[in-house]
Amino acid sequence: MSQKQKARILIVEDDESMALCLGGNLEQLGYEVLGTVTTGEDAVLQVKECLPDLVLMDIVLSGKMDGIETTQQIHLFSEVPVVYITGRTDIAQWQRAKITEPFGYILKPFELRELDVVIAAAFYKYRKEQDFKELQRQLLQSEKLAAIGQLTAGVAHEINNPVGYISNNMELLRQYVSKYTSVFRIVEYLKRTTEQGDIQKAKLIVHEIARFEKEIDFNYIINDTDKLLEHTQRGIDKIQKIVVGLRTFAHRDNEIMEPTDIEGVLESVMTIVYNEIKYKARIKKEFNKIPLIKCNPQEIGQVFINLLINASQAISTNGQITIRTYSDNNHVKVAISDTGSGIAPEDMKKIFTPFFTTKEKGKGTGLGLSISYDIIKRHNGDILVESELNKGTTFTVLLPF
Repeated sequence: MSQKQKARILIVEDDESMALCLGGNLEQLGYEVLGTVTTGEDAVLQVKECLPDLVLMDIVLSGKMDGIETTQQIHLFSEVPVVYITGRTDIAQWQRAKITEPFGYILKPFELRELDVVIAAAFYKYRKEQDFKELQRQLLQSEKLAAIGQLTAGVAHEINNPVGYISNNMELLRQYVSKYTSVFRIVEYLKRTTEQGDIQKAKLIVHEIARFEKEIDFNYIINDTDKLLEHTQRGIDKIQKIVVGLRTFAHRDNEIMEPTDIEGVLESVMTIVYNEIKYKARIKKEFNKIPLIKCNPQEIGQVFINLLINASQAISTNGQITIRTYSDNNHVKVAISDTGSGIAPEDMKKIFTPFFTTKEKGKGTGLGLSISYDIIKRHNGDILVESELNKGTTFTVLLPF
């Protein structure tokens, strides 16, 4: 079966005779007509419920929304390609329509051949865009894994530290359990002796328990056991935090936009990159309880990883990286500042260019900032940069509410 025979098309047209004409033409061309609706409100519901492969959208519709407003509503939840049908050619309408990035226009009246060409071109353009997006996803995943790979040694070190003291604590706890067991056995012997009524022997056993407790410093063991367990739990929590962070950011993006605590994302990222930074700089956090925003937390996390790695690599020693969060009426803002080498004025215009890097060979792909910029732009945000040679750089990420 050909691509066009498989394709299901929704017609949004309030002129009954035009809708019948379109339906007949589409069937003649080998497409399946999914249905016909006359209002924007019904079109939105049909796209949600029936998932058409393409929408033929009249711009002038019955109801509260015209075709352009309807397309804007549809694009909030679906990437289905939309082709506009219109009998008007005024500039204002075209300017409004362009904002919704339609996959084609059909002017009334039209010939069958014109309808065929416009729809075929729309499907071709849609397939190419989907192919390009898949390449972008693959590149994003590759860069993400490269960034995490760069941090692997440091992450391993961060995991090995708690593993080391957990192991030591477990050995001490094993010894303490052995001493606890000895005490319990003596107490059990005392219990049996008391039940037998041998008071004199019981007194001797009580003296033996006191002597043994003093010998092994039983009170110290009791107090130290709680500390060891608390210390061990902190180590387990630290490992769990690192693993969860790695699993979150290494996993292939699901492209889901969800309400996200940006400061929580920053905390997870700092867990991953901490070992990369701690020998060069201290981290100063200035968090201001910013509101949740709707975004893809994995992608935003990758942006922060890239910016923090860059900040660390710009510092030679004894530096500081400041992470500040704040918001205004329209945006959540995250400013990441370093006291590093800064960026030369002639390089400022090129830093978001793919494959451009000022790092030495083997220290970067030149894609980190480019991908970060693309991610933020897809979130309808922006990245601002301020830098001064030998004083430092500040990248400010803006994300809309």
